[in-house]
Amino acid sequence: MNAGMAGLSDEAIEQAERFLVGRGWDLADVDDEGLAAVYPASLRGADPNSPRLSFLDIGISRLFCIVTPQMIAEIDPCGVINGCRSHRSGPLVRIPWNDRDHVETTLGRHERHARTLDRASLAECLIFGECSTRNFTLENP
Repeated sequence: MNAGMAGLSDEAIEQAERFLVGRGWDLADVDDEGLAAVYPASLRGADPNSPRLSFLDIGISRLFCIVTPQMIAEIDPCGVINGCRSHRSGPLVRIPWNDRDHVETTLGRHERHARTLDRASLAECLIFGECSTRNFTLENP
């Protein structure tokens, strides 16, 4: 892994990886900023690398988590970054990684939302609905 990373030991990296991968997450990166993982079941398993769709280009984020060297879980919820109330991704959630019950409860809630977020409804809203007016204005093309 990444031996010697300040604040996040190899053991902590292995435990975090085992915990997240065991819940169905994919390891994205391990570097000086921490261990990053993405929840591939986000948006009912839509492929973010599809040549027809770039999530970030249209303002969609999958459920993402970073375990920082300070042992904080930073959870970035799934959804439209500047979306309407139904599709909005929500604010970054920061909780102590060592508070495993809180981590499990919080991840569980966000995983359920990410798995069940209706892609068809989201796409329609991005094109014709409130998400489009929030994401794509003259100031924010």
